[in-house]
This record gives sequence, structure tokens and C-alpha cells, in this order.
Amino acid sequence: MPRPSHSLLRRAWWLPLCGGLLSACASLPAPSDATTDANTRSTQEFPMTTTASPSTPLSGEDVSRRVLKLIGSLKSNADLTAEHLERHTGLRMQRADSGDGSFGAGAAIDANWSYNLLVSPKLGEPRQQLTFDFARTGDPAAPMTPVCALDFDAYARALKDMGFQDSPTYAEHGRLSYWNFRGPVTLRVFVEGESNDSPEAIGHRCVKTITVE
Repeated sequence: MPRPSHSLLRRAWWLPLCGGLLSACASLPAPSDATTDANTRSTQEFPMTTTASPSTPLSGEDVSRRVLKLIGSLKSNADLTAEHLERHTGLRMQRADSGDGSFGAGAAIDANWSYNLLVSPKLGEPRQQLTFDFARTGDPAAPMTPVCALDFDAYARALKDMGFQDSPTYAEHGRLSYWNFRGPVTLRVFVEGESNDSPEAIGHRCVKTITVE
């Protein structure tokens, strides 16, 4: 399955910034109802859980809920700013050392998994692209179970409730490449089977990567 071009995420870009779970990567307080945009109402079924601290990593489910809440708050590509992401995810954004205007957040979830949120300019375009990724940072064959509490079906239901229209994109031989979701912004959602333990686990679709433009 083709992957997004942001190889920076594949190298867990947050590690040199955060050095693990240092205070710079701790979460900010969750946004209050008063600061939540009107179009986030459809994500209220995905409330954020307790705020992370250096000693309390976020779970995969909590990260997914924050990402859905963020997506529901986006009215256009212009909302992909550090201030907007901090307000709607409760995560502190850090500027990348590259100096190209990229910023993001990330941290370990457990011994095998981390999450990354990266916003960077689209080359040659006056737009930003957000890439969200669950990255394997331990066992390269680790099952997706720890980050699949909210699976693809849960994401799809939430996105449709927000008004997004979905359509699959196929590669050669009818192989699924990714799912498109079109609304105020355009999403590409890349999925992976939960594990190779059984046909049921292989067929259980988990969200691996999302790009937002």
C-alpha cells in the first residue's frame, strides 16, 4: 500500500525534539466548550480523556479522539496553524529545526508505538499539509492492537457525522490504496490490519496514517 511522502514521520521526528516524554511534550489543558468551534459538535461523542503528563503517556484511543476533535474543528486549510492545533488537541506544538515552518507534536504511547502530528508547507503551493501517523518505534512487527481501540470503522462513522463524503481509492489489481474523505478539508486515510494472528485480525482495519489538506 503506498504511503504518504512524509518520510520524516517514519523516522519518528519527535524523538530529537522531545527526547522521550519530557515536559516540552506534555499536553496543554483540554480545550473548553467555550473555545470549541461550532462544527466540532459532531465529535462530542469522542471526548478527550485525562490530560497527558511526562509520566502519563496518552493512549492510542485518546490520541485518536483528539485527532477527530481537531478534524471536526477545521473549516479550511487556513486552520492548520500551531495555535489552532494546540487549542483543539491540547498538545503543545514545537517548531522543527529545519526552519521551513513545519511544526508538530509527538510522544511514545508504549514500548512499540508512538504518535506524530506534523504540519508542513506543501511544496510549491500556498497550503499546509497535516500528517498524523501511528509509528512503530519498537518491534517492527508489533500488532496495531494498542492503537486500534478506535478503528477505521469508528473513524469513518465520526467523519461521516461531520459531513465528510467518503470514497475508496484503488491501486493496480483492485488493491485498496487509501480512503478519501472530502469536506471542508480533504483527508486521505491509510489503514492496516490489526495483526496477522487470524483472518479476523487481518481483516480488522486500523487507522495507520491520515493526511489533511
